[in-house]
Amino acid sequence: MGYRSEVHSIIYGPTPEVTKLIALEKLKPYSVLEAFGANITISRLDDGEDNETIIELKGDDWKWYDTYDDIIAWNNLMAQAKENPKLSVEFCRVGESSDDVEVETYGDNCQHYLRVYSHIDSDVPYYEEVDDPVPDEAVKETLEKVEEDLLAQTNRFCINGNCED
Repeated sequence: MGYRSEVHSIIYGPTPEVTKLIALEKLKPYSVLEAFGANITISRLDDGEDNETIIELKGDDWKWYDTYDDIIAWNNLMAQAKENPKLSVEFCRVGESSDDVEVETYGDNCQHYLRVYSHIDSDVPYYEEVDDPVPDEAVKETLEKVEEDLLAQTNRFCINGNCED
């Protein structure tokens, strides 16, 4: 099992700078690009000029532990990108706990493409909607029963704070 997170991170900037970062990464014996496989996409940003490239890492239900090799490799790639003033880095991680949210952005040209939104999901199994789930008569009967039970459980009689057994 273990603690799970949703992770989304991007590195982007001028195509020659991103290409250089990718080339250096591919020279490593443990390439993060291969480690994450289909969870990484590399594409051109649609800015009308086709002069920026983005590396995108996206995953859900991951064990995002800083001691894991693939996580170390991604963090190292982000650190390399942060050293280049022409590149921008965005990182978002949302853990299982409602207060476990990490958002980091770096770079002079950071566009804040990634955002974290909170929402509530429901898995309540609804079968059919009813017009009046608890009719007034049922409420009245239940209250009368509760009153009888309470009276039966007490042997005390009180008036204005003066009680007798």
